[in-house]
Amino acid sequence: TRVRSSAASDVYKRQIKDGKERTYYIYNNCDHEKAFQETGTQAVSFTTGVPAALGASMWAKGLWRGAGVFNVEEFDPDPFLAELGPQGLPWVEKFDVDLEV
Repeated sequence: TRVRSSAASDVYKRQIKDGKERTYYIYNNCDHEKAFQETGTQAVSFTTGVPAALGASMWAKGLWRGAGVFNVEEFDPDPFLAELGPQGLPWVEKFDVDLEV
């Protein structure tokens, strides 16, 4: 039996804005078999390596800089997300959805 699976990366945010609850969900699913065919690696390796390489690229281009230590969440996500899809990790956004299990 062949097992098919994928690696998922996601962020779910809930906040109150202007007195109303808002939700935001962004995710990517990377198929293990497709990743292996295209890169020779499993999806979990691909979804770890590509963002790390993009982060280094953002730093080298001067887009992510600052004195001291930073969490990746402190940087502008737009240039990172603009490159993520073309590098093989397309993402999906959903607004005001209920994902509670």
